[in-house]
Amino acid sequence: MELLGDPATCPHGNPIPGSHSPAPSTPVRPLAEVDVGERVRLFRISEEVELNLGSLTLLDEGGFIPGVVAEVGQRDPEGNVEVTVEGGGEAIQVSRDLSDRLYVGAP
Repeated sequence: MELLGDPATCPHGNPIPGSHSPAPSTPVRPLAEVDVGERVRLFRISEEVELNLGSLTLLDEGGFIPGVVAEVGQRDPEGNVEVTVEGGGEAIQVSRDLSDRLYVGAP
């Protein structure tokens, strides 16, 4: 871990056990619980369940990666949510299942 500078979290925002660096203590909640029109910062992509490569590719290509700020758009009846990263880019559609596993907080 010294080679990497003893990071507190992995690239997906999850705490690294044994790190001597403090992990961020910002209160977070699942994206699925955020209201339409709210601005949020993505802090963590859960590792509790297997995320398929397609989900990670969607997030990466849409620029919705830990640390960025985005605005939550419309939801459809199935609970899928539209997210647009600040600073440009196109909106992406995040499934209800995935939005339950993306942890966001205040920008």
